[in-house]
Amino acid sequence: MYSANGTYYTEEHSVSFGDLYIPSGQSYTAFNVAANTWTDWHLIPSSRPAIAHPTIVTKFIEIPGADGMLDLTTYLTGRPNYGQRQGSINFLVANSIENWETIREKMVRVLHGKRIKMKLEDDPGYYYEGRFTVGNWESGASNSAISISYQLDPYKLRINTEGTTPALWDPFNFETDYDYYTAWPGGSNIVTNNIGAGTYYIYAGDYAFQPVVTWVSGSATVTFGGVTQTLSSTGSKTLGRAAIGRNTLTISGNGKVTITWRGGSL
Repeated sequence: MYSANGTYYTEEHSVSFGDLYIPSGQSYTAFNVAANTWTDWHLIPSSRPAIAHPTIVTKFIEIPGADGMLDLTTYLTGRPNYGQRQGSINFLVANSIENWETIREKMVRVLHGKRIKMKLEDDPGYYYEGRFTVGNWESGASNSAISISYQLDPYKLRINTEGTTPALWDPFNFETDYDYYTAWPGGSNIVTNNIGAGTYYIYAGDYAFQPVVTWVSGSATVTFGGVTQTLSSTGSKTLGRAAIGRNTLTISGNGKVTITWRGGSL
């Protein structure tokens, strides 16, 4: 445990950077940590780390002689579109643990100008992806300070998949949350292998992902999100966009395919 400005923190409130990987013998995705702000760099957040909301891409047209403006923000897509998340996280540096120049060099090597994945240990089920900048080192009487600026993609994406982790019931909201553990195919970032003819359901949140269908054997026709694709030989094709809530995926024919996608949230 460590403290800053009277607030106590643990590693749970740190930030990790890295990439995704498939554990050996498993069908879900995990997060491989390349560096953690506390364990690797001894950084103490000046407040609990939080990521800025994405900007909303708006379109308004002024009509001569009319009051107000015509809002065309959702005219083409039927939903809001979002820009990048931009902001920074400010840290104090625990003194007398490691030379400040060594810490700065480690941070620059991993982050500065790089596009990399990031997850908040406060929100371990999701990751963000974007480009990072390491700020200048600022020396203080008791603690030095440094910031990490970011420009991230609009949506945070799920990490664990295929019901590998049951929902935690204490924070579970029975009106708005969804227990991916009990659903087929099991949530997000799924690799659902060797499935044949039938009707299946995929549950989506804010993120309008597009599943990809990959040929396994025989001939199969797959329909999802208003798009139909037929596969009868090696290859992959992209299906339509998911809508919020329950989406129907149908497979017909005598073949088998693999369906993959990644769910996300604002």
